[in-house]
Amino acid sequence: ISFHCIFKFYKNDKKLCYAMSLLFFILGIFSKPAVIILPFIFLFLSIFMNNKNFHVSLFEMIPFFAICVLSYYLNQLCTPPSPGNSLKYILFRAYYIPDIFTLFLEKVFLLSSPCAFYSWTFIIKNSKNWLAFIVIVLFIIIFIRNFNKNNMASFALNSFVVSLLPAVLVVTLNYRDFCTADRYFYFPLFWFIFFLIFKLLQTSCLMAFFMRFIILFWLASAAISSFKQMKTWENGETLWKSVIIIDAENPLAHYNLGNIYFRQSKLDLAELHYIHSLKYFPDYEAFYNLALVKEKQKDYDSAKKYYERVLSLNPDFSPAKIRLAIIKTRNENKE
Repeated sequence: ISFHCIFKFYKNDKKLCYAMSLLFFILGIFSKPAVIILPFIFLFLSIFMNNKNFHVSLFEMIPFFAICVLSYYLNQLCTPPSPGNSLKYILFRAYYIPDIFTLFLEKVFLLSSPCAFYSWTFIIKNSKNWLAFIVIVLFIIIFIRNFNKNNMASFALNSFVVSLLPAVLVVTLNYRDFCTADRYFYFPLFWFIFFLIFKLLQTSCLMAFFMRFIILFWLASAAISSFKQMKTWENGETLWKSVIIIDAENPLAHYNLGNIYFRQSKLDLAELHYIHSLKYFPDYEAFYNLALVKEKQKDYDSAKKYYERVLSLNPDFSPAKIRLAIIKTRNENKE
């Protein structure tokens, strides 16, 4: 709705349309962080449709960008404190922006598995930054060459390029423990599909036949990959197992699998995954859950040790204090 309203604003210059676009943008960005990409598209749309001066178009987008900054700040306030959200780790992840850029392109063109997650440990271990940098330069050249071409295929292609960078930035800034979903790239993918459609409409008969074959082949391959990927979303267990297949050292995947097996009373499997999680990231919550496993297994000495480890990492974690006090009372009663 926000996109539709801004389109009408650029077409008719009605202030009400601008206000409605801003309103729905606010509602959208507090629902999905990926909406942060829209102002970049709006800016390019303004220049493309009305041939406006860049400074005028940028001035119109100031409220949108201000809301992006505000939403990010509020998101950080509401997010539990994490080392990954500190400035030094954000700057560290920024180094791998080209890798995330090319990883997404590999998925779009089905050169790699359309897996559900980008894992930071996987990206760091498999970094090809030099190759990624070359790909980005090529995309910038494509953007410049198509910038002044007044047709919808060029607009869709440039929108695809324009929306990629903020999408990658969102992945970098919005740190979610050790992996992040690829939903931030929905907007770029939307423009890529539109580019294929517009290009198909603009081509000659012979070329159109050839392009139809390529597009249908791509759609069929994407549909098959999507069908296979849907099986991983069958439940939490299949989802996190698929993450471990991609990145065996992902602590969040092991932690969540441990939680799943704990709820299923598969204590041995839960213990195994909690230990794997702690091997890669010593988090107090994983230690606490491991202590609960040992307590259920009636291994109270090990449980006591893990509760003490929890409190060494987070002295204010009251559930660990309560469980530790219960174990100490039990030991005193035995004596």
